Amino acid sequence: MRIKHIFSTIFAASLMVTLPVHANADDGDASVKKKSAKPATKIFDEGQFIRMFSNKTRQQVADALGKPASTNQGRQPSEEEAARATLGQGGDAARSKKNDSVEMWYYKHIVRYAPKRTYDKVELTFVNDRCQNVAYFNDRR
Repeated sequence: MRIKHIFSTIFAASLMVTLPVHANADDGDASVKKKSAKPATKIFDEGQFIRMFSNKTRQQVADALGKPASTNQGRQPSEEEAARATLGQGGDAARSKKNDSVEMWYYKHIVRYAPKRTYDKVELTFVNDRCQNVAYFNDRR
């Protein structure tokens, strides 16, 4: 009788030792799935969005909103466009200005304009690493 009790105790102990190993292995797979799942996107109201991101740096915006859906780089004006822009401003003063870095970031469906509707696209324009303009668009094609 005593031998049966010893074997059942050893068997129960081995089950208890191996069970957490299997449970941890399953939890590891679940955590991988959670990491690959897309996080829920926060939806902002128009005014709230402008207050939160006006004059913020690219890094601050990226930390809050994540990577943009797309980006676009501002282009330098042609010589003709630059000449027209400087007309009447005094040639030397206009030529001595440094070139600004302009970049646009685009996010999709993050700003609400009605209870159940969001803008298709939001454009944040960064000038010299600061958000200087916010625009909302709906594609009507």
